[in-house]
Amino acid sequence: MKTRNIARQISLGGMGCILKDFSGTVKRKKGPFFLNSCRFGTCFLLRLIILVMFKLSFFFKLFHFLFYFFLPLLVLLRFLRC
Repeated sequence: MKTRNIARQISLGGMGCILKDFSGTVKRKKGPFFLNSCRFGTCFLLRLIILVMFKLSFFFKLFHFLFYFFLPLLVLLRFLRC
């Protein structure tokens, strides 16, 4: 359950950067999206990857919707007009 919350915090972007110090305790650093940088910018890279994958999946679904819904509709309308 705790891991899912951390992943959700990272994927939300501006909520906070998750830091783990050497004792193993998890700390949350608050601030804007681009200013939250963990060691070597891991949170930033992780957020960027999640954001890009979300956008790609959205466009992929949109393309499939347009391809499978509007294309047959256009073909049907074309045949009905003739």
